[in-house]
Amino acid sequence: MGQIGKCPHCGKDSLFTRGICPSCGLTSRPEERGKPDYLLDADGRLPAYTESLEEEMTTAQRHGRILMGLCILLIGIPLVAWTAVVLFQSLENSFHPPVFPPMTMLCLDAYFSYRLLLRARWARHALCALALLSSIVFATGVHTREGFMLAASITLFAAINLAGALMLALSRDVTEYLAIGKKSPGA
Repeated sequence: MGQIGKCPHCGKDSLFTRGICPSCGLTSRPEERGKPDYLLDADGRLPAYTESLEEEMTTAQRHGRILMGLCILLIGIPLVAWTAVVLFQSLENSFHPPVFPPMTMLCLDAYFSYRLLLRARWARHALCALALLSSIVFATGVHTREGFMLAASITLFAAINLAGALMLALSRDVTEYLAIGKKSPGA
């Protein structure tokens, strides 16, 4: 049985779900519905069920979307790890690192990443600046008295963060993806 039919109430071709017409919101039984004509409505628009469910994107835009997600992960994972290390070190009695900077950077990273996923173009530059700042913070933290493994991991965090920032800032594909348009008001 087809779900597409002509609504007996509003007379529009509709894709019925659970007997509800999406155009008028009224319910009808399948035998009450007419045969759809698949033509333009009175306003000259195609029926809603013929619209594509996903945006049409070029190959560069698809690559940009994937690369943007990868860069968000490359920037976020070292910050999460750094915050976890600082929190666990603060629980020890011997060493009390400042907890405020990593927590602030992690919260800013989450906010900028969210805004970037909503295609706010300014968030791209803000996230790159935050990644560069955290790379500098990581690099200056290498000369601690905590040992080689911590220094090596902090250096790795800085390199990963810097790579994510550079890829996000310099990629033309990400620019193509962000040029599609805004997804939400105020983005």
